[in-house]
Amino acid sequence: MWVGSVTTQVSGSCSLKDKDTVLNSLSLAGDALSTNGHIDARSLLEDISPYLGQRQDLKLIRFKEFLHHLEVHDGRYYLTDLRLHGLDTDWWGDGWLGFDGNIDMRLAVKLPANFKPDLGDLGFLADGLRGEDGRIKLDLQLTGRASQPVVNLLLTQAKEQTQQNVQEEVKKGVQGLLDKLKRK
Repeated sequence: MWVGSVTTQVSGSCSLKDKDTVLNSLSLAGDALSTNGHIDARSLLEDISPYLGQRQDLKLIRFKEFLHHLEVHDGRYYLTDLRLHGLDTDWWGDGWLGFDGNIDMRLAVKLPANFKPDLGDLGFLADGLRGEDGRIKLDLQLTGRASQPVVNLLLTQAKEQTQQNVQEEVKKGVQGLLDKLKRK
């Protein structure tokens, strides 16, 4: 699922009795950096395929740099300060992956500039999510089983951004109307 060069600085401990003892007692902390690789998220992101249109390639997350702080304890791999600088997308996040196969992560992704998800009649909403850099940013929550997580789109920040963009456009329109009225 993941390919790339890795550099880590990690320290920790565990008890060496059997597999369960090792996993339950494992305690690690450190930083990990992976470069020039990819994460094959095609199966994990299969549910978003209809929205990607011609950009199905975005499910293969190609990156220049993928780094995060890690801690392992209580049967979980915790990630904080996750940053992935990709060739097409950029990601940020934190959360955990359990040795039992569960996941709870918050992620944010910036889509490529000028990319417009296929949202049908709601396509205009995507433009409201664009930042000054022309890229759409989405906030996601992944929960459940890591092999097939439930992916929820977190719309609070998107709603605020859309409202701000709409307010700015309305202000521009009103100001333009006022300017025309002043000239008359």
